[in-house]
Order: sequence, then structure tokens, then C-alpha cells
Amino acid sequence: MSASKLPVHFARSSLQGGCSNSEWPESCFYDYRLMHWHYTPLAMVWKGFTSTSGDSKFHDAVSGTQKAEGKKLSPKDGVCFAPSVEVGAGRAPTKENILKCFDINDFYFLYSTLHVDEEKVIGVIYWVPTSLIRVWFEDIGTKSGSICYSKFMKKMETVPMEESPVMRRGFPSV
Repeated sequence: MSASKLPVHFARSSLQGGCSNSEWPESCFYDYRLMHWHYTPLAMVWKGFTSTSGDSKFHDAVSGTQKAEGKKLSPKDGVCFAPSVEVGAGRAPTKENILKCFDINDFYFLYSTLHVDEEKVIGVIYWVPTSLIRVWFEDIGTKSGSICYSKFMKKMETVPMEESPVMRRGFPSV
């Protein structure tokens, strides 16, 4: 079983809605609430999935009978597999709903912003079969539904990785 990796380069100005770099601090590009909406469409194009109709709390993309859920992967927070309905102030994930997510989804696409400079935002999207995620979660997951970044990346090193060419967005055509 293998996973896939898509390096992504965004033109920084294309993500800022006309704001200057000083008006749009670097920290914004590490905020999953913003970046989810930039990484998700790229993952769908890359893998031939389409957006989930309506507001699904358990998956973000579909292709035929297959479903995929997108989650941030960050050195600070690791990755949390709890459904979005259970994430946020005053909410707590349940193992029952995490396992339900695993049952519903065939894949997870995990996205991470790696670098931000004055001109570009560099990130990565990993496409991982849920069957692997489930085994790893049972082994090293926490009650809060997370796996820490270093432990997750160690697991990723054990899986054959298919790397796609860099996907560039928002840069002028050459």
C-alpha cells in the first residue's frame, strides 16, 4: 500500500485578496481555517474528486463511491482525525465518531504549509489510504483524536511514496 505526495507552490499575492504582505501576515498561511479552502480544491483536481454537496462533517470530496476527508498536518498540532463537528471551543471528539470517519472515508488528504516568503507559499498535500491511518491511529493516536507530527511523519517514512510534479497556482504564465 502506498501514499502520494503533491508539492504545491502558491503565488502569495493570489491568496491575499488584494492585500499587501504587511496587511496579510505570514501567520495567516499556517491557519488551517483559511488554507483548507486553498488546499482542498487542489487535492480534488489532483485525484479527480469533486466537492461534497452540502455541509458534510465527515468528508470533503467524493469520486463515485469513494470519499476523502481533508485535515491539516502541522509541526505544532500534528494531525487531528476527529470530524469537524467535534473540533473547536467547547467540543470534544469521541472515539466512536473518529472511527465513523474512518469507516466513511477511503482516503485522507493531509495538507501542510511548509514555507512562506514575500512571493510564494510552499506547501504539500499527502494522499493517504484510510486503512493506514486507522492502523496508525490505533497504535499512536491520542484520546483527543490526534497523532503528533513527528510520530506521524515517522509512520509516513515506512510507506512507499508516489511524488507528483509541483502544482503551481496564481503565478503568471511563462
